[in-house]
Amino acid sequence: MRLTKDLKSEIVANAIRSTFKDRLAAMESDKSDFADEVYRFVVGEHEQAINDLPEGFFSRTKTIRAFFGDNNNPEEFNMTEVRRTPYLLGPRWSSDSMRIKDTKIVEALKKLSKKRIQLNKDIDTLKTTLNGVVNSVSTIKRLQEVWPESTPFIPAWAKEEKNLPAVIAKDINQLIKKMKAAA
Repeated sequence: MRLTKDLKSEIVANAIRSTFKDRLAAMESDKSDFADEVYRFVVGEHEQAINDLPEGFFSRTKTIRAFFGDNNNPEEFNMTEVRRTPYLLGPRWSSDSMRIKDTKIVEALKKLSKKRIQLNKDIDTLKTTLNGVVNSVSTIKRLQEVWPESTPFIPAWAKEEKNLPAVIAKDINQLIKKMKAAA
């Protein structure tokens, strides 16, 4: 089977997803843990009081948004669960979002950002390499010869051999003569 542009993209995406599945899940977990840490920092001992307020007093959300340190670009993170969240920490896109300058929190964000940047670099490096391999061949058979380990990344529908019935030239010529004669 020929490798189309879409099939090549799907093979590359499958390989990246498989390779980085655990690291991406760990990154999401780290981001949620960080969001929980920010929530606890802001709300602290007032969480019970916030939860005791009448329903609707604070919106319920899983997303927090804040400015960190001197950065003028707000960051947004999802907590591990939906919580009542004070307005200034909520997900609204406004200039009055909370600014957090606590050194411990800002350093934790920097560490998380470095980890995220490295993960993105690793993904880009692998993607470039994989694109080089899949673009160097034109069929699945040849891809498997060049890179035998590619088999798990090839979609099942593309692995099926499509044996089309062979059309014999003699039959085509007879059909053409028949169609001309019918006119």
